[in-house]
Amino acid sequence: MLNSFDVLIIGLSLVALLVGSARKIARWRVGEPEVREGNAGKRFAAMFASVVGHDRILEENLPGYMHLFIFFGFFIPFVFVVFAQLHVATLSPAAAGGVSLVLDCVGGLALVGLMMALYRRYGLMPDRLDEDGNSDGLLLIWLLFIFVSGFAVEGLRLAVTTPEGTWFAPIGSLFAFVFSPFSQKVNAHTITVVWRIHFYAIMLLIATMPYTKLFHVISGILNNYYRSTKPKGVVSLLDIENSETFGVAHVHQFTWKQLMDSDACIR
Repeated sequence: MLNSFDVLIIGLSLVALLVGSARKIARWRVGEPEVREGNAGKRFAAMFASVVGHDRILEENLPGYMHLFIFFGFFIPFVFVVFAQLHVATLSPAAAGGVSLVLDCVGGLALVGLMMALYRRYGLMPDRLDEDGNSDGLLLIWLLFIFVSGFAVEGLRLAVTTPEGTWFAPIGSLFAFVFSPFSQKVNAHTITVVWRIHFYAIMLLIATMPYTKLFHVISGILNNYYRSTKPKGVVSLLDIENSETFGVAHVHQFTWKQLMDSDACIR
């Protein structure tokens, strides 16, 4: 269970996330106005298909599935953790086992996705990833640490309670096998320490999200909702008679949507 200090850390992380996001949105608002309202149902459906279904991202196999695995590896456990903390329902042993299996599988897929991302950036090194990849590498390692530490918590617990492993936690059981020689030295304090390291890593990730490429999780959702509903290839008319300048000379001459796009687009 969370204690008072944990709740404080969660609150501070959310405040940092909200303040950083508000600053980003304020930067978008300096842009020129652009009408992107209306067709709420159509926009929501397109956003859902793109964000949850990954319909556009999956047009590219490797980066598409890589992103899909990482996304659901975070999203599904997040939903289950929120419901668990709210005590929405009490699961039967069979249902709890099923949930454990699902979480293990999606967590395993996230590990695969992160390894794919590292291989793509530092192994394949496509031309489109020509910028300095140090910050991207640190972010990927950070994400990898979060998942590995999460499985380590599960593995330590299983090493003590179920050293033979369980089909409901296949990856956790692998970690339990690794930790089994030290099971006599593992106690509740050890598991708590590793869990807190895992927890604080997640909170730090949330707090710094507006300042890393992970902000595209937020800006990408908004970008998909507000994307143009016009047919592709339609060019906006240029008011030659009333325009004082042509092209863009200053940041504020971009529209707010174009400034949003600059935060949503990553490589």
